[in-house]
Amino acid sequence: MSLSLITLQYCLPSPNHRPFDHMLFKNLSKKIGIIQLEHSKLFYSLVCVIYFVISYNSKGFNNADEHFQIIEFAQYKLGNSTASDLAWEFNSRIRPSLQPTLCFLVFKILGMLGITDSYILAFSLRLLTGIASLAAIRYFTRSYRGLVKEENVNVFLVMSYFLWFLPYINVRFSSETWSGIMFLFFLSLIIRGGYKTNWQKSALLGLIFGLSVLFRFQSGILVVGAVLWLIFIARIGRGKLLIVLAFSFFTLLLGVLLDWWFYGEFCLTLYSYFYENIINGVASQYGVSPWYQIPLYIIKSPGPIGLIIFFSILFLIYKDPKNLIVWTVIPFLIIHSIIPHKELRFLFPLAGLSPLIMILAYQSMGTTSMSHAMLRSLLVFAAAINVLGLWAIGTRSAGNAKIGAASYIDRRNSDHPVHLLFVKGLNPYSDWPFPKNTFYSSRRISMQEISTIWKPELLKRKKGFTNLLLVSSNEITGPKTLMMLKGMKAVPVFDNFDSLTQMINKVYDPDLNEDLLKIYELR
Repeated sequence: MSLSLITLQYCLPSPNHRPFDHMLFKNLSKKIGIIQLEHSKLFYSLVCVIYFVISYNSKGFNNADEHFQIIEFAQYKLGNSTASDLAWEFNSRIRPSLQPTLCFLVFKILGMLGITDSYILAFSLRLLTGIASLAAIRYFTRSYRGLVKEENVNVFLVMSYFLWFLPYINVRFSSETWSGIMFLFFLSLIIRGGYKTNWQKSALLGLIFGLSVLFRFQSGILVVGAVLWLIFIARIGRGKLLIVLAFSFFTLLLGVLLDWWFYGEFCLTLYSYFYENIINGVASQYGVSPWYQIPLYIIKSPGPIGLIIFFSILFLIYKDPKNLIVWTVIPFLIIHSIIPHKELRFLFPLAGLSPLIMILAYQSMGTTSMSHAMLRSLLVFAAAINVLGLWAIGTRSAGNAKIGAASYIDRRNSDHPVHLLFVKGLNPYSDWPFPKNTFYSSRRISMQEISTIWKPELLKRKKGFTNLLLVSSNEITGPKTLMMLKGMKAVPVFDNFDSLTQMINKVYDPDLNEDLLKIYELR
């Protein structure tokens, strides 16, 4: 759909060839049948359906922190695990408890309704996140509507919801996603300007400021950049600024009280986080990267669209240095470039800004008719690439997709005992000795770890069980392997990536295919 909409829009004469007339564009749009998406119930219905599907398919977690420092923390508060089962961050008191508490409340309410299935509970968290993301995107796009030229509105809306990596990020029940959601609301409130005359809206701005930080401490860099913009560019009044800061402090104080309840003792998680990870350098023990890793993430990780995003950021800095987006993004990128430990997910709070950054940069170019033609061709190409990427993230499980394999095993064999053989390191339930996975339990499954499939004597079947073999694509080295499996009566029943997704992965990130898992039934 995004491809057809973008193609239709850019068949129109460019407004840069003459003074732009909004009414002329609207009348011409009606004549050639362009849908005005901002008023289309069909479009928003499609958005909801696609986000629902991706919420359901995106089983598991993108990063271990998304599970072990949120869901497992909630499991502890629910009485389903002990403190000794949890990650070291729990005893160090460095994680804010707001999100584990939200998870605790969701699980508690669903438990009262008789819903205890782990996969349904996790799906409810992703669905809740998707709903919150859609609300934030809706509010954000309506707030920044005035900065987008009429002929670019459809493209802006399509990208805001469907830029290929956004739906995947926007359904993650992770600290990065939820702080990003709060940040979109924060920027929307600023651009609407109500804080200038209304103290209640100044207070709301402060509350959102605090929530964004409580979901993820590093997002404080983003909101501080926005506050500096309010002071030096927007020239916010001293009284309104004090209200914003006072309610920010009030929200952070509520976070301290919530931490006290959650951990059972008074603690300052923000200070502990800074002390452990920055002063003691614990974060660096998980790997360090050079400063240029951050720009490399921006260029490489979104696939072919990454270069467009990167140069759009640079162009916007050059063309409009007083832009609010510039004041928030640049300090965030600089500080994360300085911090030794870097991960792609650290940039997720910025992901929702990508469509606006690209649109604003495009509008500021003042291009010639020839470069307009090139840009239109590039946009059509990018739309096609985007559709493929959307398919790839919408039809697979999250992260290394192990939980997708676990879900298949549990769902398909819920009424029959299962004996699972898996090659070393491929346990789909992530049953580490520490931290302990108490949520996706393997207690119902008989499990046996083997060193390789090339020793048939290790593949011992259990009578009365459904015998399954889990291997990675690295084990399937060629026709000889397939013949051996066939001789053992091993029938393929599950792939965590379908063949089309594997092809798309080669374009976006070939390393993803290293996470390809296959399940065979030994008959």
